[in-house]
Amino acid sequence: MAWSVASYVGQVAAAGKAEYPLPMYANASLADPFDRPPPGTYASGGPVWSMIEVWQAAAPAIDFLAPDIYDRPSARFERHLDRYARPDNALFLAEVGNDQAYARILFSVLGRGGIGYSPFGIDYTGYANFPLGAKAITEETLTPLRDVYRLIAPWQRVWAKAAYEGRVWGVTEPDDRKAQTMDLGDWTATVTYQQWQFGATGATWFGDLPKPDATAAPNGGVLIAQLNPGEFFLTAHHARVELAPKDPASRRMILRYEEGHFDADGRWVFERIWNGDQTDYGLNFTDRPQLLRVVTATY
Repeated sequence: MAWSVASYVGQVAAAGKAEYPLPMYANASLADPFDRPPPGTYASGGPVWSMIEVWQAAAPAIDFLAPDIYDRPSARFERHLDRYARPDNALFLAEVGNDQAYARILFSVLGRGGIGYSPFGIDYTGYANFPLGAKAITEETLTPLRDVYRLIAPWQRVWAKAAYEGRVWGVTEPDDRKAQTMDLGDWTATVTYQQWQFGATGATWFGDLPKPDATAAPNGGVLIAQLNPGEFFLTAHHARVELAPKDPASRRMILRYEEGHFDADGRWVFERIWNGDQTDYGLNFTDRPQLLRVVTATY
């Protein structure tokens, strides 16, 4: 079935491109990301992960295949992203749920070099597609999405260039709230969640502290881009990031933490230095949009 459907869609796409050569994609109503379900229980004719190669062969006019993600569990949406983020397929979320839990997926999409992310039905028309998405589309519903968008929007062109060159990383806070590690080449970034801005991870000297109020549900994530050797740009939402040399004997150190922004021409504009308590316990981000330039050095 997939070959027949893909062949037809490919012919239509090719005819359209002959008149107006725009990029074309086909989006997928997804199957189980971990296993192949029985025939007849999913849209087996579409570009599901097990049929990606079939679609690529039968419909060469289609430039990429795009998943529609309406899976809330973090392990499942991460696996969906793994299935479609391939060297031969640009990652583009043609549809994703508009409920609050889906906003943080954008960190994982961008961290995989994704080129697009399209929440379904976020305009104020009075329509809501619950249970796939939110029960109602309101300002409160969309606030988590706004919080993530405003982290990347001011420097999206800078990010896009780094992503094209394969020098970006990103993680989404998992449902189990466990720590995550990113391999940045000579450096490692460890990400933890539900942390206050002051105090070492796991420290007991303050006693049993409550978790920050804004972290009751998973909503965090981190984005890191390397623009030059030894220079990283980092932003995050409700997360702590701790950077360390991959090899402790490599004589590497953090030279400077700068908060700032990029101007309209993509030039870095320094605003202030982070030091002391602001960096002794990792780089701690709340819901405030902040972008850091981390300069490393050898000695």
